[in-house]
Amino acid sequence: MILNDSLFNSLMGLPTDLAARIEMVGAFVDKGSDQQLSRDDLNQLIQLLCRPLEEDENKFAVLESVDEKVIHLLEDHKEEAASILEEMITSEVALSGTHLLMQQLSNASKDLKTQLEPVLKKHYEKVYMKPYSWIAETDYTIDPRFSMNGSSIK
Repeated sequence: MILNDSLFNSLMGLPTDLAARIEMVGAFVDKGSDQQLSRDDLNQLIQLLCRPLEEDENKFAVLESVDEKVIHLLEDHKEEAASILEEMITSEVALSGTHLLMQQLSNASKDLKTQLEPVLKKHYEKVYMKPYSWIAETDYTIDPRFSMNGSSIK
């Protein structure tokens, strides 16, 4: 079943517009600068970055907001972040956004590139060799392991 963006984001507990999404990313960055992020917090941050917005023109505009603070936070949690991203790939969840995020992180940080490149190589066929329409449908996969419901950031 393919959901429209609004219903999908509602079911996932995700903000539907770019400004709200960026605000929540900032809240996770602030929390991460004060204390160690839990795996759930890190997963929720990744969901905010990898899941599509309701905007037709640029469903992944939130990735443009990934600044040095987000990069440094993910560098501090690089093993856990790579583990979550690999789990998303193997579960066939949000492959478009996951790929875009991994590519952006790899380009922005040598540490993250070292951590993420083996994951991309291992799953090359799943991420790159499927038809785009199939990959795009995975962006709307609902899996309770990868949602914002129960988020500690509101």
